[in-house]
Amino acid sequence: MVRIRKGDSALWRIISTSGYTNIVVSFDMTATGLDGDDNVQALWSADGGTNWTVLKQINAGDPENDWTFHHFEFSLPSSANDNSNFTLKFVINNYDGYDENGRVDNVVVKGTN
Repeated sequence: MVRIRKGDSALWRIISTSGYTNIVVSFDMTATGLDGDDNVQALWSADGGTNWTVLKQINAGDPENDWTFHHFEFSLPSSANDNSNFTLKFVINNYDGYDENGRVDNVVVKGTN
């Protein structure tokens, strides 16, 4: 499990999908204490992080802002296939207090070879 907090914190990793198609990303994510315009995001990039696409965003007031892990799974478009620059990122935005947290666990990237 990874906890992200303190400012606009992020964790990202390049994960090569070379030789694989039909890429699916799954993870468990939660947030707690979000208020105002705070959010926790899971994003992916086909170009090593120059451009990002949001997979999931938890905002203040969302049911996932409840300290309980929720499972998410996404089938990605063909630009994720056979891609040595495939990147995942988890970030908390607009953090402004000690009690705001985002957590992610059980991250899996799978495909067909």
